[in-house]
Amino acid sequence: MDKLQGRNRKIITGCLILGNDKRWVEECILNHKKFFDKLIIFDGSIDGSIDIVRKYANKVIPQGDMEIDFSAFKNKCLEECDTEWAWFFHCAERLSLGEPDVIRAVLSITTANAYKLARVNEPNGADYPDYQTNIVRVGRGKYIRKLHEIYIPQTEQIFKEPVIRHLIRPKEELKLRDKRWMEIDPETQRRHLSRPEIKQRIKDEYGGNNGI
Repeated sequence: MDKLQGRNRKIITGCLILGNDKRWVEECILNHKKFFDKLIIFDGSIDGSIDIVRKYANKVIPQGDMEIDFSAFKNKCLEECDTEWAWFFHCAERLSLGEPDVIRAVLSITTANAYKLARVNEPNGADYPDYQTNIVRVGRGKYIRKLHEIYIPQTEQIFKEPVIRHLIRPKEELKLRDKRWMEIDPETQRRHLSRPEIKQRIKDEYGGNNGI
């Protein structure tokens, strides 16, 4: 039986992988939401980010005890999608250009399993554009690799628009994120840092010295 039987084949679920992004997350969702009909949030935050945007979500999936594995996070979202397409994004991304009706029209007739979008770094644009597999057909493939995940089978095509603007946080913002982390109660910090891979994630994400 077709795994997509009973799904609405003409709508898209946005899938946000959420970290500690209180300042960025609502602006990100408001920027993206015209392209989606539903929203799933995979919540790995501990700073209250989810409380700001829970109202936009059709479903929230808590990370819980799952180890840091971005393919597993995305595959979990795919399991929960009841649409034909899923569109993955994160809080440092903004979309420029692009017409939702055009995207929907293409997705309603294509035989492709996935689409890539161009991504450019802002403000400097260094080493870009590159192309990210953000839009995938539900039930036809999966993500692999814990970091720098890829989607298989790799039968992607490319949308020229919209373009992903990948925002580079200024040092002041990184310092603010570091300060917010230090304000979280010590017991919550200890629980969150119970695994080595989470320690590494915090170092990478905050860009500061958190004593870990």
